[in-house]
Amino acid sequence: MTFIKQNKLPLILLLGFVIRILYVLFFSSFFAKAYLGRETIFYSGSDFGTSLASFNNLIKYGSYTINLDEPLGYFNRMPGYSFIIGIISLIFPKPYNMYVVSLFQILLDVMSIYLLYKICVRFAKNEIAGLIAAFLYATHPIIILWCPVLMSDSLGSFFTLLILYYYSQAESKYKWYLVGLAIGLGTLIRPQTILTIPIIGLLELIYNLKNFKTYFVSMLIMGLTIICTYGIYPIRNYVFHRQLILFQDLRGSGGVWNDATVNYMQYIYSVQSKWDPSWTNIMRNEKFTIDKAAFHHPGDSAILMDAIHKAQNCSYTFSCWSGYWKEQLPKSDSACDVELAKTFKLLRDNQIKYNAYHYWVTLPLENLKKCFFKSELSNAKEKSMILKLVPVVFFYRTLLLLIGLFAGIWMALKFKENRKYLLFILIGFTSWYLLICFGTMPQLRNIEMRYLLPVDVLLIIPAALIINRLTQKFFTKQNNID
Repeated sequence: MTFIKQNKLPLILLLGFVIRILYVLFFSSFFAKAYLGRETIFYSGSDFGTSLASFNNLIKYGSYTINLDEPLGYFNRMPGYSFIIGIISLIFPKPYNMYVVSLFQILLDVMSIYLLYKICVRFAKNEIAGLIAAFLYATHPIIILWCPVLMSDSLGSFFTLLILYYYSQAESKYKWYLVGLAIGLGTLIRPQTILTIPIIGLLELIYNLKNFKTYFVSMLIMGLTIICTYGIYPIRNYVFHRQLILFQDLRGSGGVWNDATVNYMQYIYSVQSKWDPSWTNIMRNEKFTIDKAAFHHPGDSAILMDAIHKAQNCSYTFSCWSGYWKEQLPKSDSACDVELAKTFKLLRDNQIKYNAYHYWVTLPLENLKKCFFKSELSNAKEKSMILKLVPVVFFYRTLLLLIGLFAGIWMALKFKENRKYLLFILIGFTSWYLLICFGTMPQLRNIEMRYLLPVDVLLIIPAALIINRLTQKFFTKQNNID
């Protein structure tokens, strides 16, 4: 018992690591089959494959691009994750590179447990709050599910916490360099990290209204550090390729993504908040089903059905996707994809023009509801005992989010202490949720749990703080009774 009391944090870190390893070894295949549609999470395609291909082309040909034959290939993937898995792959050959990358992500996730502990101890000025936060993160089912998957989302969570860790430090000689470095590197991995720049800028302006010189110097240091990290990417895009691309352009893959599929994605998310069964209908050459909002404008029904028929029968890009009902079609004839791109854009424009309330209000609110109350894996095709636990997992996530959100608001209103950092958490969480639900750029309105993780983890902090307060009050009351 004495050993446990003296080593509480190391034991929680060890618990987090062991749970993640056990999940990879014994349970990750269930998740892979249910959500990714594959036998294992160690799949060399998708985000991992395109990121690694971009890095390999840089090493072999001197060009950071997914496809040397595609002008947009230079912008297909942000370089942060690519360089991490690329450097690891230079040391470890296939397939061991995938296992090492996954292990690296697990280790970073364990480091996130430590960062949460340190942040909460700093806020509450006691160890119990830190231990509660560490335990909540170490055992969080959604975080455990995504942590080892070969995508950059768990790294996004790490850098979000790293930014807050440095930002909440006392003023020091290197504080703003470290904040800028964390933001710059984090943005190179997960683009939404850039939202922290205006949030910090606004908060610091409010809290330094009477000391503008301090504000200016701090923001200048942070800004220059960001330019020297993340800024190199858009500068390279403009100087060498004459295009001001701030993040990425999916169309550079030359395969599964071009104007046809990007415009289809934006059209679907102008009609409904869910990807399936519409996508599966195309892939399997089945009768196409979509929400009735698609037929709001007269004439769109016939246009849509004609487009779906073409997507199922003559589109090279749609045929490149896994699960397509017949062999991949030749790339030589691109007329079908060009026509599909125009058609899906027209249909989306009609939604915005003729079904505006649905597009701007009804659908984003459905997205917001989905963000908070998602209860199932949308791609799950089997009903194993483990997958029957999924609603419980999502309910736990929802409960923790609501506790964290209301606790953060209550403490920010009631207490001056840590208010600035609680506002950082609340504004960061809210701004990303609103942007992904209401935004109109490609990939926005696509509500996947992995896109929400980097801000969801922030709410663990106020949740841990309020649990700590309630616990202290309870034990104080019990001691008084005794």
